[in-house]
Amino acid sequence: MWEEREEDARRHRDEEERWERPAPHYERRRPSKNQRRILAVLVRYAADPQRGLPAQAVRKIAGIPDKSNTTRAIRSLTERAILQRSKDGGRLRIALWSSPPLWALVPASTEPPLDDEKAREVLEGFGEWAGVVE
Repeated sequence: MWEEREEDARRHRDEEERWERPAPHYERRRPSKNQRRILAVLVRYAADPQRGLPAQAVRKIAGIPDKSNTTRAIRSLTERAILQRSKDGGRLRIALWSSPPLWALVPASTEPPLDDEKAREVLEGFGEWAGVVE
């Protein structure tokens, strides 16, 4: 049993090593509409919050019409230490992934609502579809 715990701890450390650590930024501001959409995608569709989702999948599912607005939303969430980007830049996750009650209300606050069928198509293309996280 001790060996299993050690193995789990090792896997956890290995996964955490793949993520950049943003410098803390203490700005108290409510997330914008686009930022809430990005967070909602990660909350609703990331089956494993520690691994997050591919950044391109998040962009496509969020459905923000202007690519620069999506980039700006991701960048500001990353700078504010709300999101983390993997070291290779390919994945995004919520920085406080270990405290899901904090993010439970985010998907309900997005207008227009997220399209589950579109998300399914995009995530199946990336091999990430695991269903909607409730």
